[in-house]
Amino acid sequence: MQAKAPFTSRVHVGLESTDIEASVDFYRRLFGVEPTKRRDDYARFEVAEPALNLSLNLVSEARRTQSLASHFGVQFSDAEGLERARAALEAAGLHYEAEESVTCCYAVQDKLWVRDPDGVPWECYRVTDDGAQERKAEGTACCEPSASCC
Repeated sequence: MQAKAPFTSRVHVGLESTDIEASVDFYRRLFGVEPTKRRDDYARFEVAEPALNLSLNLVSEARRTQSLASHFGVQFSDAEGLERARAALEAAGLHYEAEESVTCCYAVQDKLWVRDPDGVPWECYRVTDDGAQERKAEGTACCEPSASCC
């Protein structure tokens, strides 16, 4: 039995944005909700599923930091969930790249990759085989969209 997390309801992710309007539009379409707080240089989305508090902070290109995060993602437990994510991306008019049966992080996964206006990659995925012995497929980077993605 998995122990209950020592924190409550949702994960918080804060992202820098060089174009707050484009980022708000992207995340509105990606998650299908309106921002819960909006200012000229800030937006907050409180997403119920997946439980997420996402804040966007406007920065100039010159002030943008070099992030250590490689990507963010949402894991789905079954093919139906991933298919609903695909349909939602298409309905929102967001370009994505699909990967099927790729080995990543010692598991075989099906994935959909989409990028926000500042190039932050988001991965929608499901694990199809958690027993893979390799970290990644030969010649590919683990948990990164291909160069042509999105």
